[in-house]
Order: sequence, then C-alpha cells, then structure tokens
Amino acid sequence: MKRNVLLMLLSVFMVGCSGDDATTEEMFNYTVAIMSPDNTDKIAGESVHLHINFDEPDEKIIHNISVVIAERDGVELYTHTEHVHTSTHYEHHDDVILDVAAGTELIMEASVWAIHSDSEENEEHEHGEANEHIEGKVSTSLVFTVR
Repeated sequence: MKRNVLLMLLSVFMVGCSGDDATTEEMFNYTVAIMSPDNTDKIAGESVHLHINFDEPDEKIIHNISVVIAERDGVELYTHTEHVHTSTHYEHHDDVILDVAAGTELIMEASVWAIHSDSEENEEHEHGEANEHIEGKVSTSLVFTVR
C-alpha cells in the first residue's frame, strides 16, 4: 500500500513539473508604416514632421517602439525609444530640425517589438536598447537626402 501511494505521489510530481521547461511565445502580427516624412529631398535646417503608425491587427499589445534617424556613418540625428504598452494602434509624432550639412543622406528606421521575458516585464517601462537581434522585431526604413 505504501508503495502504491509513493508511486502515485511520484507520478503527480512528474506530471506537475513536466510543463515547467516549455515556453509559449506569443506571436504578434506587427506592422510599421512611415507616413511622414517621405523619401523626397529635404532642405538643410528645415523642420520635418515625423508620423509613424505602429499596428497589431490581432488586437494584441504593442510593447516597444523605436524611431531613429541617422547619417550613413551611423551618427544619429534623432532617437526615440519607448515602451508604449497599448493595444492595436499607436502613432508616433514629432518634429525634427535637419541640422546636417547639405548633401547628407539620412536613414530613418522605425521598429516595433514585444517584451521577451517575464524579467523584462518587471523592469522599468523604458526599454532603451533596441538591438537588431530582437526576435519578432519588425522594422521599416526610409532614405532621403538633405540638400
């Protein structure tokens, strides 16, 4: 009888722990659309309006967004990274003065991604490191020249 009880307890323990190693990654259907500026040439010193739409049509959470404008050599003119934690749709708006030399080619990249682990969920709501190796990160880019 003791042996049967011991076997039952052992089997309950094994079944209870079997799912601990399994991780279920939530899938997101993120899209990013740069509405403004466009890819036409701009004038040095002028202000351009940024308008970027971040969407998740399956009504899941939009966690993190990033918008970067940089020169070809990587010198950043504008950087904005934010944990927005909103559902379905988020718009980023800002105005940037193109304080670069005439002839400079600028690359604008807008990205959206989810939180990856429970430990990130417990951190501050600012996640500043938007690296390119984030699984599930969706980005779009735009190139324009300043004259």
